[in-house]
Amino acid sequence: MDHFDTPAPPAHTVKAPTAAERFAEAELALSYDLAKRVPAMERGFTISTSYGDIVIPPGHHANGIAAAVRRALEIQLKATALARRDAELDGGHP
Repeated sequence: MDHFDTPAPPAHTVKAPTAAERFAEAELALSYDLAKRVPAMERGFTISTSYGDIVIPPGHHANGIAAAVRRALEIQLKATALARRDAELDGGHP
């Protein structure tokens, strides 16, 4: 009998994150975007598309676009926080 005849050891199982854990991770990412990336947009940024780049210099347009992105992310963060809370109340099941 060689090692090919011996049964394989049990596979290591990785516990999938719960819904609550996934929502908490999404909240963290959105919070980072609001704290770091959106304020950086006010200093100018570049939008990359498959057709090329659009450069938005610092100023009125950058501030307006950053404000719109901030509001969209705040709405998404609030929805994610509510979904996490609901998942925690449901026991965090996927």
